[in-house]
Amino acid sequence: MNEPIIATIGFLVTPTQVCLAPKLRKVGVGKLNGYGGKKNAHESITDCLVREVSRESGVVFSAKDVAHITTLDFFIEYSNTFRCHIFLITRWSGNPKATKEMGEPEFHPRDNLPLNRMMCGDSYWVPEIMKGRVIPNGGYVIYNRTQTETLFCHLPPSI
Repeated sequence: MNEPIIATIGFLVTPTQVCLAPKLRKVGVGKLNGYGGKKNAHESITDCLVREVSRESGVVFSAKDVAHITTLDFFIEYSNTFRCHIFLITRWSGNPKATKEMGEPEFHPRDNLPLNRMMCGDSYWVPEIMKGRVIPNGGYVIYNRTQTETLFCHLPPSI
């Protein structure tokens, strides 16, 4: 069994809005998502978040302006593909912009997400974290082979 790819997803948030952008490459092409990517060897997960979000969005922020919300495992047909550390980024400098990885950024109300334009499994967990729910023990989402259907999602209760 292969080890999952360790990655980050960071959501740029204000008290009422979240910045989402369409993915232009790799898993989830065309779907709105937060920013992030694969962790390099010998890099902390927070350093990965800062590097990836800054590269994909053009904004600058400090590790003190992030909150680690949960770690989710994403499976494609029961093969653990990604272990993603999920963060909310509450303060940054600059305006998010389109890059080669992510398209034109869009701000959406945190309580009215465009779930029909996001990965199908996002409807289970993104609204929860936008409400401020921290999922300390992680969870998982299982997709079908084409990632067009969520086969199962498990989020443990909050403490």
